[in-house]
Amino acid sequence: MHRDIKPENCVSDDEGNLKLIDFGAASAADGTSTPAGTIPYMAPEMFTVGPGAKANWNLKAIDVWAMGVVYFTLLTGRFPWAVANQDKSPEYTEYLQGTLAARYPWNKISADSLHLLERLLCVDAAHRVTASDAAELVDSLLVTVRAEQLKPARPMMPDVTVPAPMQERHVCKAA
Repeated sequence: MHRDIKPENCVSDDEGNLKLIDFGAASAADGTSTPAGTIPYMAPEMFTVGPGAKANWNLKAIDVWAMGVVYFTLLTGRFPWAVANQDKSPEYTEYLQGTLAARYPWNKISADSLHLLERLLCVDAAHRVTASDAAELVDSLLVTVRAEQLKPARPMMPDVTVPAPMQERHVCKAA
């Protein structure tokens, strides 16, 4: 698991395929007790372990949460909240209460994208969408977007400017 998915760690190759870089926080197994990542992208369960307590996180679910934050950031140009902790973020508290979706920029996001975000940003890690199910949702969303792009909003008319009739030229001849 990557454990630090964010736009800065995403690059594309020459064919446009998304690649992750910076595996410094990566872990091969679930259950690690050391928090890692960049705070705005970290899942809420990472903030609930008290001092001296042992964490048993589903790292795949933590990466899925980070993908949700990245998706929101790509859609809006901002973080959904500063930290996924209700004691530290009024926006996250509103998200938990179900009232944030009525506020800008959430209210400008399409219904399909909101559905995807709700699945990626499910607070209960056990019910959060898996990465493979998220990929299917993204594929479905892309098909919908492409279909919408193929529908012309109005008939296309060429922008043609007809030149004014040429004036008859009179040429002066030498006598």
